[in-house]
Amino acid sequence: MFYAISGRMLTGLDHIVLICNDLDVATSNYKMLLGREPDWTAVTPDDGTASVWFQIGETGLELLGPEGDGPVGDKLKKMIAAGGGGLVSLAFSCVQIDEMHTCFSKRGLVPSDISHGQSTDSATGKTRSWKRLRLDTSQTGGVRQFVIQNEKSTPIKSKHYGDDSVQSLDHVVINSLHPERAAALYGARLGCDLRLDTERVDLASRFLFFRVGTSTIEIVSRLGVSASTQMNDSLWGLSWYVKNLDMAHKRVKKAGFNVTDIRPGRKKGTQVFTVLDRTCNTPTLFIERS
Repeated sequence: MFYAISGRMLTGLDHIVLICNDLDVATSNYKMLLGREPDWTAVTPDDGTASVWFQIGETGLELLGPEGDGPVGDKLKKMIAAGGGGLVSLAFSCVQIDEMHTCFSKRGLVPSDISHGQSTDSATGKTRSWKRLRLDTSQTGGVRQFVIQNEKSTPIKSKHYGDDSVQSLDHVVINSLHPERAAALYGARLGCDLRLDTERVDLASRFLFFRVGTSTIEIVSRLGVSASTQMNDSLWGLSWYVKNLDMAHKRVKKAGFNVTDIRPGRKKGTQVFTVLDRTCNTPTLFIERS
């Protein structure tokens, strides 16, 4: 049975943003890490930024860095100086952003006005455009979150790569000392699908897994830790899906990355390994599902 997609639904994770001080170095590292070539590169002089985009399945990875002078680039420089860069925001996708704006206003997420964006690929001269809103971080546990409606005429399509390359984003990890607040946000207010809520006493943690499109958002909360209601959640790490973990492990190790041995994953039927360096300060896991 098929169901129409409501305009008041998030349809997936459009992209994630990693900020980096040296975009050339970060791009080189991620080309080797992912086993993929960039799908879009752009410079935005008015903002003072440059970006490189990898389209990986339904989700894009945007590497963003300062370039020249501009208000956004200046802000990025301050963020990098304070924390060294890394995973800074999530952008969800939708099919009708006007309806999403109304819906999220009613749910108290205080969305910004809808703005229009455009980007030109430096390599091909092609242009893509979108509409965007931002949710107020006071309502999202401090995590920067955007909602995007892409123009249908300008998609970035994911290319096919071998089994040792990253095929898709498996999940994003968010640390939260307020699991009930996070459950309300990602479930009731954003409308993501709660797939699992479980405690692992051996890991002293509670885990909540929310599905949006083909990606999963994993909320990790330490058990027995009290915290002020003012404490923010934090974007923490990424897990990338590959079809052949052995081949991916050999490829990434040969490229000079420091990696752990392959080990069983927490979920039955999975194998994983961790990448320990050159990931823009972002804890990174590779995973294969049997």
